[in-house]
Amino acid sequence: MRQALRIITLVISIIAGSIASNGWAQAWPSKPIKVVIGFPPGTIIDATMRLLGVEMEKKLGQQIVLEFKPGANGTIGAKAVVAAPPDGYTLSYGNSVSIHPLFTRNNAVDATKEFVSVSNVLTTPFYFISSSKLPARNFDELLKLAKAAPDGLSQGNSVEVIDLIFEMLKDRTGFPSRSIPYKGSSQVVVAMLAGEVDVTIGSILAYIPHIPTGKVNPIFILAGKRHPQFPNLPTASEVGIPNFELALDYGLWAPLGTPNDIVQKLASEAAAAARVPSVAEQIRKLGSEPVGSTPEEQLRTFNAQMSVWAEAIRKSGFKPK
Repeated sequence: MRQALRIITLVISIIAGSIASNGWAQAWPSKPIKVVIGFPPGTIIDATMRLLGVEMEKKLGQQIVLEFKPGANGTIGAKAVVAAPPDGYTLSYGNSVSIHPLFTRNNAVDATKEFVSVSNVLTTPFYFISSSKLPARNFDELLKLAKAAPDGLSQGNSVEVIDLIFEMLKDRTGFPSRSIPYKGSSQVVVAMLAGEVDVTIGSILAYIPHIPTGKVNPIFILAGKRHPQFPNLPTASEVGIPNFELALDYGLWAPLGTPNDIVQKLASEAAAAARVPSVAEQIRKLGSEPVGSTPEEQLRTFNAQMSVWAEAIRKSGFKPK
């Protein structure tokens, strides 16, 4: 009899535990979800996460709170997420290529080893942009100007990926430049408007307000086709640089150990948000393209891109500073 009672008690405990466990899972989310961004406000990361957050809040029933932790090439924010509890309430949003050991000498974060993939929500092609203070309006004129300058033209960057792209550009065209690092893309814009920076490569978002005024000049897009938002802007191939198509993906990542059901829920809602017609339209207006992937798709894309970057680094001899 006692043995039977012990068995019955054990079964009841297991059932109760299962019910409690399911109750906890169903209770998520029960408080605001924090999304950490490793760069200052005013970037493409900030703008797009706000768009996505509004839609995700509708479905999740909780506020999406952005927390900015800029510095160290984005690794300060990434490290904060790595150290966060794996409960689905702290996420990293941004481009995980820039914080990879290939590009960051200190405190690097390898997303495939230190994060759980959630969703790649959008991709942003690189744009080559120049200051209107330069007496050049196309790439041929800029190339001549750069070659005539003693140290080449100054290029501003907020992540070391940009330095590698300029190395690749130099290898293909002979375009000489000297790197000037900044903490964020908004600082690069300010420097360019002040005439402290001649050229840059990156997201076009922060430059959009200054294009109609002629304060900056978009020269070409590093993509296989023209972007619908900038139909008159030529591709790299059209200015004489074939097979020079590069972009950065922006996605959500969670701390290791985050329960799979929460990850899948986050991925589903993030992907759905990116595909909402009004959101997709706004993303395109920012010079990007909506994606909305599964966790598995994001991992495959990330690994494929890292192979491309690793090969570029091998050929150029690039080393992070």
